Amino acid sequence: MIRETHILASLGVPKGKEDDYVKGLITGYILDCIELCDPCGSFVTAASPLFSNDSGSLLLEKITFLPGKKIVSALGKSTQIAFFIGTCGEKVELLSKQLMNEGHLLEGLIVDMIGSEIAEEVAEIIHLEVERIYSKSGLGITNRYSPGYCGWPVSDQQKLFSLFGGEGCGVHLTSSSLMVPIKSVSGMIGIGEHVHKSPYACTTCNEEDCLYRNQKTTN
Repeated sequence: MIRETHILASLGVPKGKEDDYVKGLITGYILDCIELCDPCGSFVTAASPLFSNDSGSLLLEKITFLPGKKIVSALGKSTQIAFFIGTCGEKVELLSKQLMNEGHLLEGLIVDMIGSEIAEEVAEIIHLEVERIYSKSGLGITNRYSPGYCGWPVSDQQKLFSLFGGEGCGVHLTSSSLMVPIKSVSGMIGIGEHVHKSPYACTTCNEEDCLYRNQKTTN
């Protein structure tokens, strides 16, 4: 669900100081973006991950990921890893660029933020689907983690996308490992008998723009 309150907070509007005009813009563009978006999500699973707490690495067959010690600590009891890609498509991004090119900077920024919310909602749906599937076998899942956060280098996107044949849901990477369409999310989720979701430990992370900052998770 795209929340108006999230957009207002991202715009830096204090709670209780919302402007009716801005709220109207957000409401209207949420409806427009829902009509425009073309959401898609997919995931693949890999078994028998090998973790190294010392190096903060994850080895899957011949591919070594470098998510860092924080993520390895969170996923370390996983017996499988689900890698995912999700996107809201390119039309929302194009609308944002069009508005900004026309000088409607606030409107363009709002649409850009809504696009991020939609992409994150796709990732949440994937997360819940992984949980639904594996809970039938009595397995739990971890939080989801994405390249670029918690010290996981964005360059590992290339390795992640290789598991999807270089492209998933029409999303591809630039030479600098950025996703196209931009409003896309990728990452991994741990699966296992002795893992679980927990509140994101924002106090131990310096990523102020993290998508998951101060989110609460439920089982």
